[in-house]
Amino acid sequence: RSYDAIADIGMYDCERFSNDSGPEHEISVINEQKIISPGPTYDALALAGLRINANKEWSSFSQFSAYIKQGIKVLMLVDNNDNSTKYSSNLFPEIAYHLLTNSQDGAGKLIGPDAVDRTAMTKAAEFCKNNGFFFDGVITEAQNLREFIYEHANTCLLDFTVLGGRFSLKSVVPNNGSISEVHGSNAEIKISGLFTDGNIKNLKTSFLHPEEKELFKAVVLYREEKLNGFPATKTLRRQIVGTNDSAPEEVFDLSNWCCSETQARIFAQYALKVREVVDHRIVFETAANFAVRLEPGSYIKFVSTTSHTDRFSN
Repeated sequence: RSYDAIADIGMYDCERFSNDSGPEHEISVINEQKIISPGPTYDALALAGLRINANKEWSSFSQFSAYIKQGIKVLMLVDNNDNSTKYSSNLFPEIAYHLLTNSQDGAGKLIGPDAVDRTAMTKAAEFCKNNGFFFDGVITEAQNLREFIYEHANTCLLDFTVLGGRFSLKSVVPNNGSISEVHGSNAEIKISGLFTDGNIKNLKTSFLHPEEKELFKAVVLYREEKLNGFPATKTLRRQIVGTNDSAPEEVFDLSNWCCSETQARIFAQYALKVREVVDHRIVFETAANFAVRLEPGSYIKFVSTTSHTDRFSN
């Protein structure tokens, strides 16, 4: 007001005012509101909110846990009629395809769809869906993409391959079939090539070390989910008939993403069977016309009359 200063003049010398030694009021906080145009967008963020009313029993709040039912939306490979449907998936081939082709969440700028075999990825996704192999995990930190896919593909009975310069996933099960069909007596394996002493040269054979052939007891850790609750880590143990009681244990920790006891059991049986039947490797050279039909994951037959000498025969 115009006469505020006059109010601070006393009529008597003994009068003292509250603002003689300092201001009566001070501005400590200013709230500013602005109209932003255009408004902000949050398309690439996951938002979580927590509302806490006044409560005297809470003195601190240091941790926050949430049960996430759906992840980021990826391109649907199985039963995708319009080639554009996206949804939250727990099929590892669909997640791998997204990481290899998407520019926002993956390495799409470096790799892209042209460097990935979508047909093979679709077959791998169908294989995982038919056999109940799922990936219910979280990628929490940056890591090498090829190592990540290779490691998790193996636990889903898939091979991570590069064919014709394009990345793909392929089932280790013959003909991309189901696990139950492989166990049957009439399981048919497609042979892509026959190699003998007549069409190879420079044959080299390397036998595994005894410790690499020793049977073991498989211990698989997997996760048991509780809706809107905390999961529990379960342990599954498997061994092949004839394994010694003193055989070592090998632990496979799948608890970060595996929520199925069936999947954990199948993986344990596969790991045990590979140890039982694989005892040596061979390397040889052949002409290009004999390898026309071969690709990563193909099955071949090899017949040779070459004998491997040991210390008991010469």
